[in-house]
This record gives sequence, structure tokens and C-alpha cells, in this order.
Amino acid sequence: MRLLGVELTRLRSRLAIVLLLSIGLASTALFAWAAFGSAQPMTDAQLAEAETQWELARQDWEETGDEQVASCEEAEAAESEAAGEELDFGCDELAPQREWFFWQPPPFDEFVGAALSSGQMILCLVALMVGVTFVAAEFASGSIGTWLTFEPRRIPVFVSKIGATALAGLLFGLVWTALFMAANAAGYALAGSEVTIAATQVHTVARAAVLAMAVAVAGAGLAFVVRHTAAALGIAIGYLIGVDMILLGAVVPGGQRWTLVNNITAWITGRPVSYYEDSCTVEAGGTVCDWVERTVSMSQGGVVTLAMVLVVTVVALLTFRHRDV
Repeated sequence: MRLLGVELTRLRSRLAIVLLLSIGLASTALFAWAAFGSAQPMTDAQLAEAETQWELARQDWEETGDEQVASCEEAEAAESEAAGEELDFGCDELAPQREWFFWQPPPFDEFVGAALSSGQMILCLVALMVGVTFVAAEFASGSIGTWLTFEPRRIPVFVSKIGATALAGLLFGLVWTALFMAANAAGYALAGSEVTIAATQVHTVARAAVLAMAVAVAGAGLAFVVRHTAAALGIAIGYLIGVDMILLGAVVPGGQRWTLVNNITAWITGRPVSYYEDSCTVEAGGTVCDWVERTVSMSQGGVVTLAMVLVVTVVALLTFRHRDV
């Protein structure tokens, strides 16, 4: 506990870390503006125009609806015969519906989930930089060597630094997500739309805090391995681009299931994340390909994220124990 207290004091005294955390928290204000714009109800002029368009569409359907359905069914039958299987063109759903012409702001819970899918990048980036900066600065300045002369046991030193980073990430995640929720609620309220706070939002705050803690620990682990801020950040960004986006996202079949972005998004939003795979089958008429929807569950997202952090942490511990400082 004594070592942990010392590391927490060091962390609070680092100006770079304080600035990073402050900028990260301040960034939540941007989401209030986005929420305000998305929550705007239709104006009287827009309502009048939508009503006019609906009337025109309804009248057109009354005049030509039967012809449109017959044409659709004819095309459906022709394509089904050519494909050798029964196809559905949705001919019985062509009639215009009034709700198609009148836009409504999305429910608050739905909007927050979508906004968090984008906002999580800020949360993770700040948490990562805090973990990397905190540890890498020790090696860059040489203070880690001095510290080991006072406390030569490397495992307690490693645990105390990782523990301080984890607590900082956890606290930052809690505060950031709470401010994020408050900013979105304020934007919705100012726009005159309904704001409903449910248990799902509370759970989201908790999951985001855990995610920020995990990312901060991973950042500290990378810094223990490469001992340089730029190198650690370069590895993290290189992994996202080279492995996540290119290798798993486009090259390896089924790889999107294991991308870090998809798994983190599923975890923090608490909702399955969809992706599509090209599935091909060989039939008598040739090869038929279609896009098949797959999902990544919240549980899998948490497990994959935890596994990544554990791997980085173990490698960092082994490196710190056996390499000279």
C-alpha cells in the first residue's frame, strides 16, 4: 500500500497526465452539441412539407398501386426462375406509410448507444496515453533506476505502478462517462426531446470505467516493454491499422469477429455489434454468394478485451523482471 500511495502521488504530480485527463473530460462537452442537433423535432414548415409529400404519395399509390405490385411480382417471378430459388422482393410492402415522411428524434437510450460507439475512441485514447506516459517517463528520465535502489524488488514496483494506473483509468472512466451522459441529456433536454435515464445507462458507466482501466493498464504494459512513449503509441496505432483494420478486417475470413474495435464496442455499449461476411455456396447453376450478418456479443467483447490486457501485462512483467533498466 505504501508503494501504491507513492505512485498515486507521482501520477497526480505529472503535469502531462493532468492535462491529458482535463482535455479528455472537457471533450464530453462536444457531445452536448451533437445531441442537441439530433434531438431537434421537425419544424412547422417541415411538418407541412412532409404532409404534402405524404398526400402526393398516397394519391399516386391509389392510382398506380396495382400496376406497381404487378410489375414487382413479374420481376420477382423472373428472377426466382433464373436463380433457381424462391426470392422475395417485398411486393406486398410497397404501399407508402405515413411514418416514412415524418422524422422523429431517436430515443435517448438509442442515441446514447450510437454516440458512445464514436466517443469511446476519445475515452480509450486518453486512457492509453495516461498509462503510456506515466511509465515511459520513468524510463526516459532514468528515475526508474534510482527508484529501484530504494525498492529493489521489481514485482512490488511493477504492481504498484500498474495499480496506480488502473485506479487512474477507473476514476477517469467513471467521470468521463458520467459527464458524457450528462452532456447528451442536456442536449436532448434543450432541444425539447424526452430524456429517460434507465438502468442501462448506469451499467454503461460501469462498463466504460472498466474499459478505461483496462486500456490504461495495457498502455502502462506497453511502456514497460518498449520504454518509450512514441514507440508504445506507435505499436498501439499500428496494431489497430495493420491487424484490426487490414488483417482481421479484410484478409482473414471471419476475422472481424476478433477485431479489438468490434469487441470493445460490444462491451462498452452492452449491445451486439453486427458485421457482415461474404458467404458463397456452389450450386447447380454456379457459385452463389451472399452477405451474412454476424454479431459480437457483449460477453465476448469483455473476454477478448480482458485477454488482450492480460497478455500485454504478463509480457510487461516478464520484460521488467529480466531486463536491465
